[in-house]
Amino acid sequence: MKNIYPVVIYPKEENEKYHTVFIPDFDTATQGENLAECMDMARDVIGLLSLDLQTMPKESDFNEVCKDYTNCIVTLVDIDVVAYAKQHYNRPIKRTVTLPCRLFEQAIQEGINLSDFLQKALKKELKIKTI
Repeated sequence: MKNIYPVVIYPKEENEKYHTVFIPDFDTATQGENLAECMDMARDVIGLLSLDLQTMPKESDFNEVCKDYTNCIVTLVDIDVVAYAKQHYNRPIKRTVTLPCRLFEQAIQEGINLSDFLQKALKKELKIKTI
């Protein structure tokens, strides 16, 4: 499910490197060098904040936001928070583990995929059905 939030982009001054991007529904801001980067950064901030929220804030009315902000760009950013969470929660990380040599050799001999085995064992221990 996609959410769509208004964002307010304050154009950079001639001597500045970044535009400022305010996200009213999250009362936070970010920045970007160009408009495309502003949109990407806003989407990323919303996604990161959504990982910690139980419920997403209600999207503000675009027309109302436009009335509140002048001399800036008001636009919309869409984000699929479920897809964002899956992308960031399920990214693989590489860890080193220490095993007794005999145990390691026997696992390899039996054709056991240690990464898969460790994931299954951790899910079982943590009582996690799916990730």
